[in-house]
Amino acid sequence: MTPFERVVARRPFSDDVRDGLRSFDHWLDITWADTTARHDDGHIAVGPELTRDDERIRYLAIVSFRYTNSFPIVLDIRRGPPRDTDDGTCELGPIINGSWSEQLEWYLHGADLVALRDSGFRMSWEAAQWLHAAGRTELDTLHASGLSIGPHSRRIRLRLCHTPFSKSRENPGQLLNSGPPDGEDGEEPDVFAFVGARPGASSLVQDRAQLAAAIAGLTRHPDPQLDSLLNDPDPAGLQVLRDLVLQRDRPTEALLLDRVGVGTLAEAPLGDNDSIDDELVVMWKAAVELDPMLVTREWEE
Repeated sequence: MTPFERVVARRPFSDDVRDGLRSFDHWLDITWADTTARHDDGHIAVGPELTRDDERIRYLAIVSFRYTNSFPIVLDIRRGPPRDTDDGTCELGPIINGSWSEQLEWYLHGADLVALRDSGFRMSWEAAQWLHAAGRTELDTLHASGLSIGPHSRRIRLRLCHTPFSKSRENPGQLLNSGPPDGEDGEEPDVFAFVGARPGASSLVQDRAQLAAAIAGLTRHPDPQLDSLLNDPDPAGLQVLRDLVLQRDRPTEALLLDRVGVGTLAEAPLGDNDSIDDELVVMWKAAVELDPMLVTREWEE
């Protein structure tokens, strides 16, 4: 069994996730710009505020289409008076990404690893190796496509289901998550989503270190000395950890090697124990509970 297969085997079914989509009652009264490409039967219901800065306020929202389904989006409202470049206006202000176009930002179900860490979730060192191995493969694939994630750990998210209308890897021309939840996808989503990936943001070594650091925040190393350095925010502590890793005379876990940016040493095989699958179940449940667009519910394992 590959790391990917083991990790996703304990994830809730995508249909169950999409069945738990929250509903919002505040339907926006939108005046669309004449140049905005959209479906005329699409309507947007706005939910809670997600983030804000000096330029814009981001809201969780639902876009509903008559002939397909309702899908979660992130709606951007620009702060300030309307401009000719806006997609439209509503009672919240100018809309800058609410059109049915490539600018529309689908909400990605799941939870970033920083939020998962801050929630108090922890997993064993052995289970963390499997999660890291699955993510490392997906990160390498991302880099092979010419993209990278940069120094932003909140861009690394556990993925619960396909992004709406994403392209199938296995069946060219097929769109995934494009209608009501009815089990039509038949293709497991990746374990991770690397949000905002773009060309040239960082090297593979840097991104591997970023992934390893994010996963290291979810676990404890069995060696107290290494554990105290693994999540040390001081660069000097990371250098000490690197020196200790280089002094080892035995194969070392890939998570530890990537954390310190050492790719020349022998990698230890993945460990195993009876609790790993149960830990992965708990991890995915935590991701569901942290997703503000989902109604928390139990699913059948």
